[in-house]
Amino acid sequence: MAHHLRPGQLHITFGRLLKFHPDILCLAATVLYALDKTSNLGIFPNAIGIPAPKKFYGAHLRSDVDALKSKFDFHEQQSSGHFSAAIAHKSTLIYLASGSSSDIKRFSADAGTKDLAVTTKTPF
Repeated sequence: MAHHLRPGQLHITFGRLLKFHPDILCLAATVLYALDKTSNLGIFPNAIGIPAPKKFYGAHLRSDVDALKSKFDFHEQQSSGHFSAAIAHKSTLIYLASGSSSDIKRFSADAGTKDLAVTTKTPF
């Protein structure tokens, strides 16, 4: 089935094109709740959309073994991009997802030199 949108309408309807499993939505809400409670971000649970600037920046560092085998961007390239984006969004807190604890430590140390704090689901 084809969907026809008027010019400029995609950004309004895009969110309705994707259907997320309720478990994923619950996990995302749990993460936002925990971030709000630990970092006093002022995130409102009933708000719709992306949190306002200066709240946090979400980053996924692809540095697991499978990513390295596929010649994915190196740690430095990804880190630099995430730091630039966080700073551009006026965020001083980065929520980092990564499967590599050593890269989480390295990313966090590098972020500290830019006055950026890092939190993650896994203690490092």
